[in-house]
Amino acid sequence: MALVTGRGREGHNAINDYAALLCEGLRGRHFPAVHIQHQDWGIRGLRVLLGELDRLQPDLVHVQHPQSIYGSSLAPQLLTVIRPAVTTMHEASRYGPVLGRARLLPFLLRSRRVVVTSEFERKYVAGFAPWARNRIEVIPLASNIPMRSGAAGPRPQRLVYFGHLRPGKGLETFLRVATVMAEATPGLECLVIGSPVFNSTGYARRLQADLAATPIRWLTGLSAEAVSDELGRARVAYLPFPDGASERRGSLLASLGCGVPTVTTAGPHTTPDLRTSVEIAANADEAISRIRRLLADESHWTAMSERSRAYAEQFTWDEVIRQHIALYQSAISPR
Repeated sequence: MALVTGRGREGHNAINDYAALLCEGLRGRHFPAVHIQHQDWGIRGLRVLLGELDRLQPDLVHVQHPQSIYGSSLAPQLLTVIRPAVTTMHEASRYGPVLGRARLLPFLLRSRRVVVTSEFERKYVAGFAPWARNRIEVIPLASNIPMRSGAAGPRPQRLVYFGHLRPGKGLETFLRVATVMAEATPGLECLVIGSPVFNSTGYARRLQADLAATPIRWLTGLSAEAVSDELGRARVAYLPFPDGASERRGSLLASLGCGVPTVTTAGPHTTPDLRTSVEIAANADEAISRIRRLLADESHWTAMSERSRAYAEQFTWDEVIRQHIALYQSAISPR
């Protein structure tokens, strides 16, 4: 098995990190796997990649999509057409109904299996490619961040945001709420944890510069273990996703897996099970109210922390790896 992604530094590309952990887990189960991080997605670069695959001779190539590293290149799609392949579509429903689907269709032509991360995504893809319905399988995400219970006893008054620092993730909303909360709540620590992806470094720097006078702290470039440690000491997380919470949000699974009661938003992907495991806030005022209760009400905090961890435990790496091995075996030896 060859897991093929673009090249990216750890912590700066969630899909790269996910593929690396999946590869490590497969090898831990004695399933032969290699992670190829390929940089040049032009025609010449594709020829180099094919030469590498000829040398390795994997039974399958597993391509992850989307990745900003690919740019406008159609080489990943072409790779799944000319080699036995599995494709994971991490966020298919984000793409527009015409051009977006046109870019996804080549993956569906020849991929022996197409992995999506939720039932919502499966229905979306099957809706515009019904002829591929029998090859689409749901394997939920697992967090790249280790689960952690945190220190025993009450946690410090700490409000956190965790995720990639790029537009469209709700970071600006968190910063507005955190600024209000920090001014009104003596002793409250407000913390942003994350790293900019390669094309959003300027965006993150501008936000930090604009808020330099506020007490909000920024921790960037941390290892997965260090992120887990920081989340394990957090009292509340606020993750206001513009399109709502869902089981495909690795940052949300990380927060819940570390037992952090999380205030977030609802959307079309928010399942009933998830709704009972988080605090839903439709706007900043509701978020402030829910955060304040979690900071002050110990019994409510404990109940939500337990619900958080119980939900996240459904999405463990052991189960994700088991499902991938079963999928690869069925794709290598189709009935």
